[in-house]
Amino acid sequence: MSDHIRQQVRSVEAFVLKNKRDTQVTVLNLGGIVHEFVLNASTRPENLLVCCNPVSDYLVNPFNINKQIGRVAGRIAQGRFELEGKTYQVEQNNGSNCLHGGSRGMGNQWFTGCKLAPNKVRLNLTLTPQMDGFPGTLELVIDYLLTDDNQLKISYTATATQQATVFDPTIHTYWQINPLTANLRINGQHWRLDENQLPVAPDEREIYNFQNGKNLQTALQALRQTLEQSNAGYDEVYQVNAEPNLASPIAELHVPHMYDLKVYSDRNALVMFTANPLDVAAHDEGLFDSIALEPQTLPNSLNRPEFGQIRLMPGQTHKSQIVFAVSALK
Repeated sequence: MSDHIRQQVRSVEAFVLKNKRDTQVTVLNLGGIVHEFVLNASTRPENLLVCCNPVSDYLVNPFNINKQIGRVAGRIAQGRFELEGKTYQVEQNNGSNCLHGGSRGMGNQWFTGCKLAPNKVRLNLTLTPQMDGFPGTLELVIDYLLTDDNQLKISYTATATQQATVFDPTIHTYWQINPLTANLRINGQHWRLDENQLPVAPDEREIYNFQNGKNLQTALQALRQTLEQSNAGYDEVYQVNAEPNLASPIAELHVPHMYDLKVYSDRNALVMFTANPLDVAAHDEGLFDSIALEPQTLPNSLNRPEFGQIRLMPGQTHKSQIVFAVSALK
């Protein structure tokens, strides 16, 4: 480990949230990372998330493990967009695209944290163009609340100050699964992606359809057979079927003998990504042990305005929420 990384690790603060069900969630000031979501914390602790130990690995792992993502989640075509009549070029860190806000995005920034209650923490960050390469200064507040019914509510409040900016966050939590037994339902329409992984149009192909729920292993086998790729996985975009709201789950994950997960969001899309983020070689072979479910606006909306509005004018505030509702299984 380099001296620079050692120095950074010494700055990590962990905020532990607890509820009456003996559930424990650990949030880091590094990247707003949700380091742990632990059931039965005092008896049979079981972390439902893939996590980095030591935490220094978060600084070098390429999978954005459990990090806050922004200013803009997903891909921006050519890393380029217009704002207030001016064209901006940001980092192209994914081929020709800007992915997840670039290498200096929210997930690689240091937040200031304050515990508001035993089950709630608030993180604050002032993002400037010098920090992440995006236009405008953004005052960001992220609240994490663990309810007594095992919901982790992540609330975003972001205000543009003196200059226009853009904002469309998500969080890149990796939920542990066994693909052989896990079942997934997505309440959304799959979108076909182009050669740059950008959404083009709605897609009816059954290999990407999870609206009625599917066993993940069965789905992966069908995908690999159709694509003739033995290691194929999912990195897909879905448009939510209903108007964005927090009343109906946009995704439901059932992991037998472990947990049920429901994901709620007030955004119009979800990215689903199968992965093995701690073992790149296994990931490349298609041996997945986790899944990321990332609520966001349809990617590349800065260049496809019909996808959604994520621009903020000076003084304007963005508010949104992501909720992970977990039920423990015996």
